[in-house]
Amino acid sequence: ADVNVSRRAGYISDRAAATMTNTVRDILTGVAQCARAAEVKVPYALTHLINLILLIWMFCVASVIVVSFKYMTWLPLCILAVALYGLRGVANLLENPFAWGKEANDLSAIGEALWTTCANTHAMCAGTEKGRADIEELYADIEHKQSRIDETVREAYNDVRTHVAAVAVSAPKHKTSNSPWLFPPQRRFPMTRFSFITECFTIRGTVILPLVPIVIGFSSVAFMFWLWTWKTCEDANIVANRCELQISNEAHVLATPVLGFVVAYVLNLGYERYYSARAHMDDLYEHGRNAMLEMRVSFARTKKTLTTKETDDDYARFFNALETLVAFMRQSLREVRVGYPDGAIVSMEDKDKAANPNTLLDDDFVGAPRLPELLSAEARNAFAGVAPHLRVYKSAGQVLRTLHDIRVRSKLHEKAFYRIQRSVQGMLRAHANCERIVTTPVPPFYMSSVYVMCFVFVLTAPLAFLSSYRWYVSIPTAILAFLVYGILRLARLMMNPFTFTAPSFDVGASARNIHVLSSLLALSS
Repeated sequence: ADVNVSRRAGYISDRAAATMTNTVRDILTGVAQCARAAEVKVPYALTHLINLILLIWMFCVASVIVVSFKYMTWLPLCILAVALYGLRGVANLLENPFAWGKEANDLSAIGEALWTTCANTHAMCAGTEKGRADIEELYADIEHKQSRIDETVREAYNDVRTHVAAVAVSAPKHKTSNSPWLFPPQRRFPMTRFSFITECFTIRGTVILPLVPIVIGFSSVAFMFWLWTWKTCEDANIVANRCELQISNEAHVLATPVLGFVVAYVLNLGYERYYSARAHMDDLYEHGRNAMLEMRVSFARTKKTLTTKETDDDYARFFNALETLVAFMRQSLREVRVGYPDGAIVSMEDKDKAANPNTLLDDDFVGAPRLPELLSAEARNAFAGVAPHLRVYKSAGQVLRTLHDIRVRSKLHEKAFYRIQRSVQGMLRAHANCERIVTTPVPPFYMSSVYVMCFVFVLTAPLAFLSSYRWYVSIPTAILAFLVYGILRLARLMMNPFTFTAPSFDVGASARNIHVLSSLLALSS
């Protein structure tokens, strides 16, 4: 707002104002990226599984190396514990990049560097008597022009700042509209001293319960293998690995690195989709925020603008169109994932034969503000004749058309119009990226190959374990099945980051944030 007021008063040129505005937008984008780095954590289920794998692996290693080290087993175990849990501790520190500690980034250094740069710049400009005289003359001229600014502009600007500060205090923090469904809270892994042990025994928010049938199935098969071998072979042959049903462990030793790479690649693929989805979702909000801020600072009332009522109507019409666009984007991401209702997507010729094509306009039970609260009866009827998967683009067209009308009627500045238009295009691009993540599956052949490899590996593992574990072969088989299929399940969960369960993201958060911002930036209080 200061830049826009200074531009209108003639302090700075249009190009300088555009440069400073773009710089402020870049600063806001950087702040949003820092907030995302501090807010988005590793999913609780993944952290829980990693800690559980470490704990189980340490016990398994102890049972193996005790044969070689005997009473000195504690020494290699201590070395392994320091190495593995030390890496885990370092990862926990790096996950909080703005905490108070030596490993965190110092945010105060940014402000100090900016202050030093500004001070050096002024010192360089005033390095001579002539430079200091020019700066003093410039300051005097600015103060002289400041006294000649239109009083209406200054009073309106002060009123806006007072209104924003007052509304920000009483603004709702979470719920902004009546919604019959709330997104479930995401669980965070506690970073306490003994959380790596205490959290291993929890079930809520983990993959333990979904994997119980798989673990029981493979354990039962392993025990059946033991019964078969025990009935057909002698104990000496079982220990010597000479029974017909038994196999050598060399094949599994060779296949373990390959299988580990394949499973780790699937997990990394899901991890990348998970965080890229959050980045695109934040981009959607950032572009909407930039459009609303640009529109707000462009509507400072002066004697040359339209009447207050006409200005308020145009302003409210644009904000309502923008909120409607975000609501349709939220609904589109939900429906494209779970599938549209029967009869929703039909051709224009078969529109009358649709089962219930307008259910999505009347029953928006997820998110706030809801579509029935944003759409008037006339607007609802206009969207009813459009296929649900195309309503986002119709809504975007309405936003751009409203923006064009405001530019023509209210004499919106050309550069401001261009920046708002670019922001709307950025919202569409972010929505398309989110939709691409939801609709683009991992190649079925690759996932089928991974599942077949894991199934064969885990199923045949008891045949190699019989000579060592004998009648309790079900225990290592259950552990192996839990680890392999737990990683695969987590990867599949993170590949679709817009579900209604953990560890997904709340798509409606962007709509709620934009709704709160629109109430903060309202012209009429």
